Amino acid sequence: MDTKVHELMHIFLGGVRYSNPELYFSLVNQVEQLPRYEEFASNFPNRTKGDVNEEIFVQEFSKYLTKSPSIFDNFENIDELMYEIYRNIDTLIDGNYSVKSLQTSAFRHTLEDLYKNLQSENVVNKQQGSLDAATIHRTLANVKEDLMKKQLLEERCDG
Repeated sequence: MDTKVHELMHIFLGGVRYSNPELYFSLVNQVEQLPRYEEFASNFPNRTKGDVNEEIFVQEFSKYLTKSPSIFDNFENIDELMYEIYRNIDTLIDGNYSVKSLQTSAFRHTLEDLYKNLQSENVVNKQQGSLDAATIHRTLANVKEDLMKKQLLEERCDG
């Protein structure tokens, strides 16, 4: 369960990095204080310290959000971080309702569900092609006629 949340958290945490950089860096760098930091960090070879810290942070925060045991069970600034993440989700979804109006955690929903439940128009395709149904029908009829003339199309009625 936390794998999907993990990948989305990179996106939303990236949003926090730009909307509130002080919060982002203070939280992400707190993982360096973990007793098992070196052990956690060894899972992410050939990465910068900042990238390792973010990976550890996202890994543990995803566990926290999916109710698995996590270092975040006693972490500081959770409320401020959740505010920023929900604000970023609301900006992304741009629905008629806020993610805070959901009866369950936003992290128990797919993005598709969030768009639907928050009544967002962002995923409704409002584009139409340049061909209307009548034009497509007429063009198809002309193509079939041409193929039949060239004996490349055979009509079979098996029933």
